[in-house]
Amino acid sequence: MKAKLKSGDEMDALTPFHRLLHWRAGMRKAIKRKFNKRFRSSGKQEARPETD
Repeated sequence: MKAKLKSGDEMDALTPFHRLLHWRAGMRKAIKRKFNKRFRSSGKQEARPETD
């Protein structure tokens, strides 16, 4: 399952378009970290059994 990119920063940093932009040190890594954290937490919520 592929996660959707939410912000323009994610689109710019995580697609091949990132080669056309100049990034400051650590900016792409911070965006990737935020994206992956959201992706992992959504996966954990889907895997968690529902208790009613």
